[in-house]
Amino acid sequence: FCSNPCRIQFCTREIVLFREDILNKMSRHCVRFPTEGTDMSSHFAKSILSQAHLCPLPIHSSPTYWMYDHALRLYPLPDVIIIGDKCDPYSVSMNDCCIANPGSFPKSGFEFKVYFPISGLIEDSKIP
Repeated sequence: FCSNPCRIQFCTREIVLFREDILNKMSRHCVRFPTEGTDMSSHFAKSILSQAHLCPLPIHSSPTYWMYDHALRLYPLPDVIIIGDKCDPYSVSMNDCCIANPGSFPKSGFEFKVYFPISGLIEDSKIP
């Protein structure tokens, strides 16, 4: 068993796994909602990377135990961030960091993401 978030070091790659329905929470507490043409996943990725924190929400919406807040920080930036959210699957690359959400396995038609550490690519895959 691992903690949440979990950090994995594979050779020279750092992978962060975070299981939280954070996109929905961030949408509810958004100060400026993205415009129609903007993709929600890229807006989410830009928010967590620019703030260098996995849960950049106010205290009243997401209480944090301060002794362990350092585990949620994203400095230095990892190579890959996998967000275990219940929203639709996506994969975004920004600032030499890939952010991916595999989505719900049974709801997405048994689709999942495959990460190749050597090349740094994330590909979609599916069980037939």
